[in-house]
Amino acid sequence: MQLSNSPGKLVLPFANSGNKNSIPVASQIGITPGAASLADGFPPLTMTPVAAGGVPPSGLDMNGILFELSAVVRWANAGGGYPFDADFATDINVNGYPKGARVMRSDGLGYWFNTVENNTTDPEAAGAAAAGWVPDFTNGVTAVTMTSANVTLTPLQYGKPIIVITGTLTANLNLIFPAIVNEWTVINNTTGAFTITCKTATGAGVVVNTSALIVGDGTDIQSAVPDASLVGYSPYGTGAIATSVQTKLRESISVKDFGAVGDGVTDDTAAIQAAIDAVYGMGGGRLLFPSGTYKVSASSLTLRDKVQLIGAGSQCTTLDFSAQAAFASTTGFIRVMGAGLGALQPVTASVAEGATSLTVSGSGVAAGDMIQIRSTEFYDGRPEPITAVAYSASTAYTKGQIVNVNGNWYVCQTAGTTGASSPPSGTSNPITDGTVTWYYAPMVDASYQTPWSAIEVITLGSLRVTYAGRIYVCVTAGTTSSTEPTSTATVSLVTDGSVSWRYVARYNCRKAEFAGVQSVSGTTINLSQPLRMGYPQAGSSAYTVEAAKVSFTKAGISGFTINGKGLPNDIVQTGGYKYLFSGSSADIAVDAIWASIDCDDLTFTNIEQVGIKLQSCYDCSVRRFRIINNPKNLISQQYGIWVARGSSNIRISDYYGRNSRHIITTDGSTSLSQDYYRGVPCDIVMTIGSGDGIWQSAVDTHAGALDVVANGGVFNTLDCGVKFRSKRTSVSNFLINSLTDNASGYSDGAFSLYFDGGDCTLSNIETRGGLFGVRISDTSGASIGGIVGANILVKDARDYGIRIGNNAWDAFGSINLSGITVQYTKNNYNLFLNGQFSEFVLNGLVSNGGTYGIRTGQLSSFKRFSLNGFSVSDFTDEGLYLENLTNFALSGGVVDKPNTTAAAIRIRNSKVGVLNGITVNMAASSASAQGVVLSSASSGMTDRVVVDGVQVNLPSGTATGVYIEANATNCTVGPACELRSCTTQIAWNAGTTGRGGYMTGSATYDPPSLASGAGATTTVAVSGAAVGDAVYCSFSNDLQGITLTGYVSAGSTVAVRFQNNTGGTIDLASGALKVTVVKMG
Repeated sequence: MQLSNSPGKLVLPFANSGNKNSIPVASQIGITPGAASLADGFPPLTMTPVAAGGVPPSGLDMNGILFELSAVVRWANAGGGYPFDADFATDINVNGYPKGARVMRSDGLGYWFNTVENNTTDPEAAGAAAAGWVPDFTNGVTAVTMTSANVTLTPLQYGKPIIVITGTLTANLNLIFPAIVNEWTVINNTTGAFTITCKTATGAGVVVNTSALIVGDGTDIQSAVPDASLVGYSPYGTGAIATSVQTKLRESISVKDFGAVGDGVTDDTAAIQAAIDAVYGMGGGRLLFPSGTYKVSASSLTLRDKVQLIGAGSQCTTLDFSAQAAFASTTGFIRVMGAGLGALQPVTASVAEGATSLTVSGSGVAAGDMIQIRSTEFYDGRPEPITAVAYSASTAYTKGQIVNVNGNWYVCQTAGTTGASSPPSGTSNPITDGTVTWYYAPMVDASYQTPWSAIEVITLGSLRVTYAGRIYVCVTAGTTSSTEPTSTATVSLVTDGSVSWRYVARYNCRKAEFAGVQSVSGTTINLSQPLRMGYPQAGSSAYTVEAAKVSFTKAGISGFTINGKGLPNDIVQTGGYKYLFSGSSADIAVDAIWASIDCDDLTFTNIEQVGIKLQSCYDCSVRRFRIINNPKNLISQQYGIWVARGSSNIRISDYYGRNSRHIITTDGSTSLSQDYYRGVPCDIVMTIGSGDGIWQSAVDTHAGALDVVANGGVFNTLDCGVKFRSKRTSVSNFLINSLTDNASGYSDGAFSLYFDGGDCTLSNIETRGGLFGVRISDTSGASIGGIVGANILVKDARDYGIRIGNNAWDAFGSINLSGITVQYTKNNYNLFLNGQFSEFVLNGLVSNGGTYGIRTGQLSSFKRFSLNGFSVSDFTDEGLYLENLTNFALSGGVVDKPNTTAAAIRIRNSKVGVLNGITVNMAASSASAQGVVLSSASSGMTDRVVVDGVQVNLPSGTATGVYIEANATNCTVGPACELRSCTTQIAWNAGTTGRGGYMTGSATYDPPSLASGAGATTTVAVSGAAVGDAVYCSFSNDLQGITLTGYVSAGSTVAVRFQNNTGGTIDLASGALKVTVVKMG
């Protein structure tokens, strides 16, 4: 047949309006003669001839039969179906629905399909699924509400193909399906950080997070999507290896796979931690955070080994901790848990700084391992300062007291009372002063690194460091005993064999560092790099040096904005700090906290205390780091990155801060209570930084940090610009704008660039403003070994352009500077040097403004001083005021003296030096000033100074070219000096000794008439002339044979003799008498 053969449809049942009988089911034989029934049809009586007594069929019965049949056909033509009919199903003539039967749902939205024979069970009754009814061709959506209890679906509910779940979940719940073969689409629209599992009563089911196509297999509920492990994935490209889709997808897992929402409202803490744990469980990998704001409310997230948190970028993904309750834990909001420390092995022999091997008592490490070497000996970075009491005449001193006299250190060996006149001087021991015996102590050169040794001859003033980290100065020479001194008494002396010590300091940081193992031979460990510190082994169990294998947790985080609480009052907490990202626990008593992390593209906002804390971390990298806070709140923290104890090999690049205390800081302290058993932070490199509104110092490396390199930075700060207190520091390419020139409301002193202790190298630096432009000091007595600086520009500082040394006992080794420009210091000195200097060399200085161009401290001392190629101008007092120099040279300079009456160059209390190739230009109103002044506080304090090749251009008046004050000895003014327009070229005060140079004087004189053999004497005043100096004289008129001689008859007085030996009388007219005095020594 064909579709076109389809018969027409009935629109009305036959005899719909006609007369008709209702055809009964039961036989009507014997009841109604000839009546039709469903059981008999037309009975036999209707088939019997009427003549034989039969009855013809009833037309009403015929209409009734045709009506019922055509009504069914009409219903079928209209597409109608029949719902389940219990009476029909249980009728003895039916005996249940057959297998394959379909009945319509009672709501008319679909059908039920029968899978068993003789089925009399209602498909919409409870348990119908067990009787074989399954949904068939059903339409509609079932809405289910779930909150705190499981839900079992009714037939009418599971009979629909789509199930939508709503409600606020308070627990993980189950949606129970029948154990049938069927397919559903489930949409989960619930809220709350919980899950819904679709399952059978006895099955495991599947979790539906948002929407899923699921199937029933007759036992349980499964995902209708094929298992990703069974679907192949073929990467593009020659040589690519095929894998499964599951393997490929697991290369990057999303937190949303675990229920994280990222809407800024839903608490995603549990989902994020579950995702971290899952990635860790699969051996590590990347955990993705799609764009959004992920709210975290628990105390902390634990970042596990080899897990990397990857956001969509700091502009797109935010971790929001602002909902945290008051957090008084020492752990971080994001905490990196470490892997552990192996068994400690005693190191059996001392290990020197720079060593590449060490010997241990056992094994346990292999090539490629990392070890930590550590010691209970104190780190040699920051001892307390050695202090000297002020010297006073007629004063009692006790044995061991130290005084500083004009930069020299003297130790009292014999107690007594000082004399009433001169303090101790010189370096020849002993020195008697009243009843006190002093010994010169060369402490300026002390490096605080000479270890104490048993049975050693010790000279007076020597320093020794014991294995316990204590520092002693010798006040009575002798030989040490076999046991090191331990006393820390500061009043009484410490006896050690025949030596008497004065306890002066103690190192304050334990030694520890990481090193790679290159190879192992027996008990010898060969290292892949030299050690940064030395580890003396005293042989005593109290000072054991140890080494152990270290395992690091490696983790990372990138592409996030991290929002802190930002509530200043929350800083006051019991129990510790709040770190948004912590490299480890702050509990230093736990060893298993070593970590190595990688951070990139992180923005921290509203930080209460610390953004990233790196403690016990090795080989860490932080890139594209930002900390952005609200305008200044003077709270105790607000750090961007804190490199804490035990961390090394740290690399920080492209960092920025706004309205924070420090962008980068380190652990370290001068407190003796600090015990960094994990080691000081070291090997820190920071590049390309910037900051605005920094209210303390953008970078602050504390005392004890070691080997710091900072390259590239532009900072606008409200206080100190950058502050380095680390040992061995290099800073280059910095521009620092200090927006305040006082420390009001701040605590770092408003120094633009501040170094405090430790060797430093600086280059290409520009500072603007601040209390000081550059300050380099040694306030903790670390004895700075060396400073190298080049290309430094300092502008507009308030008090000091560059100040090196905080006080007279700051100790410096070699300082070598070049290309220094200091401009417009407002109140004091452009360059101020104050301390004990082994060597100071400055090549190339431009100084504009300030009260002094260069000034050295009154109690400073310099064992070598060199200044070459300088230009000093526009100062208000003196250009160069230098004192306490030894072995010094000033050359190739220009001093442009403004309108003042002081000296252009003053050299005071200095020995063995040369001034050469210097030009001094004096202003017209400086008529009473001096070009070069050599001054001495007492006899011999200034000695053996040569002034030669110096040009002094003076105005008319009473100005003096070179002025040698009283008590200067053995000084020389060379013939190459040009002293122009000076009223007095050279002035030698009484009590001076020296040679060279000249002074002039003149007077108008009318000699008397002189007979042959007669003579006349007159005097001319010449300031500085001394008996024994050579005198040259001349007269403006023709002498006519009269001889003219001159000599110094008294201080500053030249006698001139006119002698007539011509044989006749001569009467000379009045004329100008001029004399020149030459210093002869």
